[in-house]
Parts: sequence; C-alpha cells; structure tokens
Amino acid sequence: MSDLRFDHLLVSAVVVLLLAAPSCALAQKTAPTPAGTLAGSSGEAPAATAGVVPTAPNTPASVALQVPLPDPLASLDPAEWHPDARREVLVNYLGFPFWDVLTFSVTTGRDAGELHEILVDRISPQEVHTLKGFEGVKSLKGIGFDNFAGFFSRRYRENDYLLGRLHALDRLMDMICDAAGAVQCDGIDVLGLKRRAFERILNAEEPHLIHSKELIARLRRCVSEIGMR
Repeated sequence: MSDLRFDHLLVSAVVVLLLAAPSCALAQKTAPTPAGTLAGSSGEAPAATAGVVPTAPNTPASVALQVPLPDPLASLDPAEWHPDARREVLVNYLGFPFWDVLTFSVTTGRDAGELHEILVDRISPQEVHTLKGFEGVKSLKGIGFDNFAGFFSRRYRENDYLLGRLHALDRLMDMICDAAGAVQCDGIDVLGLKRRAFERILNAEEPHLIHSKELIARLRRCVSEIGMR
C-alpha cells in the first residue's frame, strides 16, 4: 500500500470515528448503571449514570467503556456550554481512545515523532545572563568532589542556595516576558524589576547566611550595576 493511499485511509478513519463519537450531552442523567461496564452482547450501549458519558452503539468493544467525567465536568449543564468548549471536550477527552489508536501506531511505526511541538524552559545557571560573573555552572561550589562538595562545607551550601534563588528569579522573569511577548513588555523596565527583586532576596537572606558575607557584598555590587553596562 502506497504512503498516499495509507494517508487517505487514515484521514477517512478519523472522520468516521469522530462522527461515531458520543453526543455533547455530557452530563445527562438517566437510570443508574455501574460505570466502566462494557456494551452488552446485543450491541446496545448501557444506560448512562450521572456524570458518565455513554459510548456510541457502534463503538468497538475494546474502547466501549463508559467514561466517568471529573466532578467539574459532570456538574456543568451542557446547555450552558459554549460550542467551542463542548467541541474541545469531545475531541480531546472523549476522543482520546480514537486518537491514541490512530496516532500511536503512526508515530512509532513511521518515525514521525510528536505531532505537537513541546516547548521547554530550563531553569539553570547556564541560562542566566543578568548576574555577570555569577552565571554558569562554575559559579556553584557544590560541583566539586563529583557534586558532593556541598556535604563538606556550609559555606559551599550557602553559596549554591543563594545563587539558586537568584538564578531562579532571573529565569522566571525571562520566561514570563517571553510568554507575554515583546509587545506586551514594551515600556517595562525588566532589568529594573530584576534589580529590585534581587535586592529583596539579598536583604531577606543576609541575616541567615552567616558564612556568605563576602559573597553577598559582591552580589550587591553586581546587582547595583545591572542596567548600567
């Protein structure tokens, strides 16, 4: 079978399965029936309980389970749902068994990979660029002795703890700005916000980090120069 023929059959199967999917009356209340039972031998779908979605009569037996809805979904009146919201639930929640059967075999058998791009934001010293001189893995003290150096020195632990807080703040603010977009952040003094946030962390931690006075002094000088370079 050619690739083109296979793709046409795949699209046709998706359309047929979606047309055979349950209706959008998600929270219909009828006579009680235990959830999770298979369709009867006569081919008739079991009656739906409150908060349970009945499967279509012609659904394959392998996926003809009643699907219990989470409480937030079961408590909603279907008549009050926005059509787009009902479609999202129908396609993504109720249609998961159909999508899984179709896409898993394709992605694994044809090395197609994931169908949707997954974006990953990393919180790491290697991604920090605001604190000049305190970025990168080399700024950490605990990496010595095969990452066990922190066990032998409180000063090392304090160093890595404090830099961890500062690095996390730097990255979280970068991630928020990136998600908001350049237009939304236009006119906002991001470096100024970072500088004030760094100072708050240093003020809060200084009384407790008794072995890091010199480190905190160097960090304060670094923070005061942010935005002036």
